[in-house]
Amino acid sequence: MDTKANHSEYSTYREHTIEHLFIGEVLRHFWRIGEPNVEVFRCEFDRGGYDLVISRRSVSRFVQFKTALAKGKSNKVTISINLAEKQNGCVVLILLDDALNMVGFKWYGARLGMPFPDIRDLPIAKHTKGDSKGKKSERPDHRVIKHTAFETCLNLDEVLQKLF
Repeated sequence: MDTKANHSEYSTYREHTIEHLFIGEVLRHFWRIGEPNVEVFRCEFDRGGYDLVISRRSVSRFVQFKTALAKGKSNKVTISINLAEKQNGCVVLILLDDALNMVGFKWYGARLGMPFPDIRDLPIAKHTKGDSKGKKSERPDHRVIKHTAFETCLNLDEVLQKLF
Protein backbone atom coordinates (compact mmCIF):
# COMPACT_ATOMS: atom_id res chain seq x y z
CA MET A 1 0.00 0.00 0.00
CA ASP A 2 1.36 3.43 -0.94
CA THR A 3 0.71 5.36 2.27
CA LYS A 4 2.02 8.65 0.86
CA ALA A 5 -0.59 8.55 -1.91
CA ASN A 6 -3.28 7.55 0.56
CA HIS A 7 -2.62 10.64 2.68
CA SER A 8 -3.55 12.96 -0.17
CA GLU A 9 -6.18 10.79 -1.84
CA TYR A 10 -8.01 10.13 1.43
CA SER A 11 -7.26 13.41 3.24
CA THR A 12 -10.86 13.91 4.41
CA TYR A 13 -11.00 10.34 5.72
CA ARG A 14 -7.67 10.90 7.48
CA GLU A 15 -8.80 14.16 9.05
CA HIS A 16 -12.07 12.69 10.34
CA THR A 17 -10.26 9.63 11.71
CA ILE A 18 -7.81 11.83 13.60
CA GLU A 19 -10.64 14.02 14.86
CA HIS A 20 -12.35 10.95 16.36
CA LEU A 21 -9.10 9.71 17.89
CA PHE A 22 -8.40 13.16 19.35
CA ILE A 23 -11.88 13.37 20.87
CA GLY A 24 -11.42 9.92 22.39
CA GLU A 25 -8.08 10.89 23.91
CA VAL A 26 -9.54 14.13 25.32
CA LEU A 27 -12.47 12.29 26.90
CA ARG A 28 -10.16 9.58 28.28
CA HIS A 29 -7.92 12.25 29.80
CA PHE A 30 -10.81 13.84 31.68
CA TRP A 31 -12.10 10.42 32.75
CA ARG A 32 -8.69 9.60 34.23
CA ILE A 33 -8.56 12.81 36.25
CA GLY A 34 -12.07 12.22 37.58
CA GLU A 35 -13.81 14.87 35.54
CA PRO A 36 -16.01 13.13 32.97
CA ASN A 37 -18.35 16.10 32.50
CA VAL A 38 -16.91 17.26 29.20
CA GLU A 39 -19.14 17.79 26.18
CA VAL A 40 -18.14 17.63 22.53
CA PHE A 41 -20.28 19.09 19.76
CA ARG A 42 -19.44 18.42 16.12
CA CYS A 43 -20.19 21.07 13.56
CA GLU A 44 -22.24 19.82 10.62
CA PHE A 45 -20.79 22.45 8.29
CA ASP A 46 -17.46 24.24 8.49
CA ARG A 47 -19.06 27.65 7.78
CA GLY A 48 -18.14 29.07 11.18
CA GLY A 49 -14.47 28.17 10.78
CA TYR A 50 -14.46 25.43 13.39
CA ASP A 51 -14.95 21.66 13.51
CA LEU A 52 -15.79 21.09 17.18
CA VAL A 53 -16.95 22.81 20.30
CA ILE A 54 -15.44 21.28 23.42
CA SER A 55 -17.01 22.37 26.68
CA ARG A 56 -15.70 21.81 30.18
CA ARG A 57 -17.53 23.39 33.08
CA SER A 58 -18.46 26.91 31.94
CA VAL A 59 -15.76 27.14 29.23
CA SER A 60 -16.35 26.34 25.58
CA ARG A 61 -13.64 26.24 22.93
CA PHE A 62 -14.31 26.46 19.19
CA VAL A 63 -11.67 24.19 17.66
CA GLN A 64 -10.52 24.03 14.04
CA PHE A 65 -8.58 20.83 13.35
CA LYS A 66 -5.73 20.59 10.91
CA THR A 67 -3.53 17.60 10.23
CA ALA A 68 -0.15 17.27 8.55
CA LEU A 69 2.47 14.61 8.16
CA ALA A 70 5.27 15.24 10.64
CA LYS A 71 7.84 14.47 7.95
CA GLY A 72 5.80 15.99 5.13
CA LYS A 73 6.54 18.99 2.96
CA SER A 74 3.49 21.00 4.00
CA ASN A 75 4.41 24.02 6.10
CA LYS A 76 1.16 25.98 6.14
CA VAL A 77 -2.58 25.68 6.70
CA THR A 78 -5.59 27.76 5.74
CA ILE A 79 -7.91 29.18 8.38
CA SER A 80 -11.32 30.79 7.99
CA ILE A 81 -11.53 34.36 9.24
CA ASN A 82 -14.91 33.36 10.70
CA LEU A 83 -13.06 31.55 13.48
CA ALA A 84 -11.83 34.91 14.77
CA GLU A 85 -15.43 35.90 15.47
CA LYS A 86 -15.85 33.05 17.95
CA GLN A 87 -15.00 33.62 21.57
CA ASN A 88 -12.24 31.20 22.53
CA GLY A 89 -11.56 30.08 18.97
CA CYS A 90 -8.36 28.10 18.33
CA VAL A 91 -6.62 25.83 15.87
CA VAL A 92 -5.07 22.49 16.80
CA LEU A 93 -2.62 21.15 14.25
CA ILE A 94 -1.96 17.45 14.75
CA LEU A 95 1.24 16.03 13.30
CA LEU A 96 1.00 12.43 12.12
CA ASP A 97 3.21 9.59 11.04
CA ASP A 98 2.29 7.36 8.09
CA ALA A 99 0.32 5.01 10.36
CA LEU A 100 -1.86 7.91 11.65
CA ASN A 101 -0.21 8.02 15.07
CA MET A 102 -0.39 11.48 16.62
CA VAL A 103 3.30 12.33 17.04
CA GLY A 104 3.08 16.06 17.73
CA PHE A 105 0.76 18.97 18.31
CA LYS A 106 0.76 22.65 17.46
CA TRP A 107 -1.52 25.38 18.79
CA TYR A 108 -2.75 28.66 17.34
CA GLY A 109 -5.07 30.88 19.28
CA ALA A 110 -5.26 32.94 22.42
CA ARG A 111 -5.66 32.34 26.12
CA LEU A 112 -9.17 31.88 27.41
CA GLY A 113 -11.21 35.06 27.25
CA MET A 114 -8.76 36.79 24.92
CA PRO A 115 -9.57 37.61 21.28
CA PHE A 116 -8.33 35.35 18.50
CA PRO A 117 -5.17 36.73 16.84
CA ASP A 118 -5.96 39.12 13.98
CA ILE A 119 -5.36 37.17 10.77
CA ARG A 120 -6.96 39.59 8.28
CA ASP A 121 -3.59 40.83 7.03
CA LEU A 122 -2.16 37.37 6.41
CA PRO A 123 -1.99 36.07 2.81
CA ILE A 124 -5.34 35.20 1.25
CA ALA A 125 -5.71 31.48 0.56
CA LYS A 126 -6.43 30.03 -2.85
CA HIS A 127 -8.55 27.08 -3.84
CA THR A 128 -6.59 23.86 -4.17
CA LYS A 129 -8.12 23.03 -7.54
CA GLY A 130 -7.97 25.30 -10.55
CA ASP A 131 -10.70 26.15 -13.01
CA SER A 132 -10.76 24.81 -16.60
CA LYS A 133 -7.73 27.00 -17.39
CA GLY A 134 -5.85 25.95 -14.28
CA LYS A 135 -6.35 29.28 -12.52
CA LYS A 136 -6.82 28.95 -8.77
CA SER A 137 -9.20 31.58 -7.49
CA GLU A 138 -8.85 33.27 -4.14
CA ARG A 139 -10.78 32.29 -1.05
CA PRO A 140 -11.35 35.76 0.43
CA ASP A 141 -12.56 34.44 3.79
CA HIS A 142 -9.51 32.22 4.35
CA ARG A 143 -5.95 33.07 5.32
CA VAL A 144 -2.69 31.16 5.07
CA ILE A 145 -0.85 30.55 8.32
CA LYS A 146 2.61 28.99 8.40
CA HIS A 147 3.32 26.19 10.84
CA THR A 148 6.04 28.38 12.38
CA ALA A 149 3.31 30.75 13.67
CA PHE A 150 1.95 27.93 15.82
CA GLU A 151 3.14 27.13 19.33
CA THR A 152 4.57 23.64 19.68
CA CYS A 153 2.99 21.44 22.33
CA LEU A 154 4.96 18.45 23.56
CA ASN A 155 1.91 16.28 24.14
CA LEU A 156 -1.86 16.19 24.47
CA ASP A 157 -1.69 17.39 28.08
CA GLU A 158 -0.13 20.66 26.90
CA VAL A 159 -2.87 21.07 24.29
CA LEU A 160 -5.52 20.56 26.99
CA GLN A 161 -3.80 23.12 29.23
CA LYS A 162 -4.10 25.64 26.40
CA LEU A 163 -7.70 24.68 25.76
CA PHE A 164 -8.78 24.98 29.39
